[in-house]
Amino acid sequence: MARISAQEAGDKRILAFLDTIKVCELGEKLIAASDDGYNVCVTSTAAQPILFHGYHDHPRRMFVVHYPGGTVNSSAAGAYQQIMSTWDDEKRALKLPDFSPRSQDLAAVDLLRRAGAIPHIIASNLFRAVELAAALGDASPIWASLPGSKSGQPQHDMDVVARIYGAQLAKYETLAQALQ
Repeated sequence: MARISAQEAGDKRILAFLDTIKVCELGEKLIAASDDGYNVCVTSTAAQPILFHGYHDHPRRMFVVHYPGGTVNSSAAGAYQQIMSTWDDEKRALKLPDFSPRSQDLAAVDLLRRAGAIPHIIASNLFRAVELAAALGDASPIWASLPGSKSGQPQHDMDVVARIYGAQLAKYETLAQALQ
């Protein structure tokens, strides 16, 4: 689960979308094998996680990533697999103190805001698939695993992502009801 509140994110649907990105980028087994995905380096698998220790800064490690469409060098790390340059921009813009889970969440929300995805996410629910598709379209240039990404890297099918989002949203709705 995200480490910021729905109020800090702007809405529980944004938290559910963050968790959806995390599941798409890392997978549930790798999330479970780590600090909820927040300390994961690119190329990790659940069987062989590559984890960094300490959240003082982005781990700043480069990895060679092989996928069916080719090979890339990547510094992606954390729950949202942010590369160094993206992280540096977000850290500077938001004046974030570290690469902690909270800072990663705040940076991911800002990336969604910059991409124009927030209004679509807030309008989305299980019955407004068109808004979810629009939000994913806005976010796919940032996260390669989302449907519509032009990165050439493997991506999830829209139906799979909609199911993931539905499960994440239900989790936050249940939590909100329990707190009332």
